[in-house]
Amino acid sequence: MSAQMPEPSFLAIVQIHQIQAMLHLGLLPEPESGETIPVDLSRARFEIELLNILRDKTSGQLDAEEQQLLGEVIESLEHAFLLRQQGGGQG
Repeated sequence: MSAQMPEPSFLAIVQIHQIQAMLHLGLLPEPESGETIPVDLSRARFEIELLNILRDKTSGQLDAEEQQLLGEVIESLEHAFLLRQQGGGQG
């Protein structure tokens, strides 16, 4: 049985990178196995940087809701990244 695909949207792009970063920060289990994958800060940082590039390149093109969502996602991921980098918990 295949899962229904969401409608392509700006939100979907943000969510893809958010989920990848969360996986590499150890905040989400791997979807297929349910296992938590080892923390990989370099891959998490890569996903966060992609979101920062997306924010920079779309500056002035997003509606208020999209801009707020992207900012909140980046802020949350950066906070979780710093906690992990310092040896902390779940962000």
